[in-house]
Amino acid sequence: MASAAKRARTEAPESYRKLDLEALSLKKIEGRDSPMYLAVIDNHMAEFILTPDEPAVLLRGFDMLGEKEKRSFNVDEGKGNSLGLYVQLDEEQADFLKKASNRIKTEFEAEEAVEWTPMFPGEKYSTYAVGVEVVLAGQESSLTHLRIKKGEEKHAGTGWAFLKEMAGERTFKGSEAMFVVKFRAWKAVVNGVTKAGLKLVATQLAIKVPERKFVDVLPDW
Repeated sequence: MASAAKRARTEAPESYRKLDLEALSLKKIEGRDSPMYLAVIDNHMAEFILTPDEPAVLLRGFDMLGEKEKRSFNVDEGKGNSLGLYVQLDEEQADFLKKASNRIKTEFEAEEAVEWTPMFPGEKYSTYAVGVEVVLAGQESSLTHLRIKKGEEKHAGTGWAFLKEMAGERTFKGSEAMFVVKFRAWKAVVNGVTKAGLKLVATQLAIKVPERKFVDVLPDW
């Protein structure tokens, strides 16, 4: 019978509940300028469904105007090929991600001392909001597959041009969303301090735009 890790990389993504975190480990790949770090299972990055039961709510939508995330595709000067969303999760989802984060943190600290960046910046306020990266530029194989539902209309595509066409200046804040994601580990020296963390990158994202309902409460006169 195939291992859970092998199934994770050869079959369609399954619920996060079926991911074996005991097999999650840190993989270091030496690069030309600096090493790249991956969070892997059986030496492969595993995809999983973060929202297997119910959609999550987008607490913060896309920065379509490039006011905070200055990306090359939406401003004249900028870097990066993704935009972030902040998603409200439940306690079970948060516990799963915290276990994964703690496991990778331990492996980083075995290599050297790092200042760890938590996945849940609002945890002390009991707010399970987590950031998810949505890849909108780069190699076609790395782009997040997007599906956006407006009323009865469904639209599917990838990349910044598709998102811009669907959103305009709308950020999708308050919309419901479902995700397939993968882990990405990172380490960087910032102002002389070595920092590290674990983040989520969406491989598939479905957004349902809420319908605006108007109720006329004024008297008929």
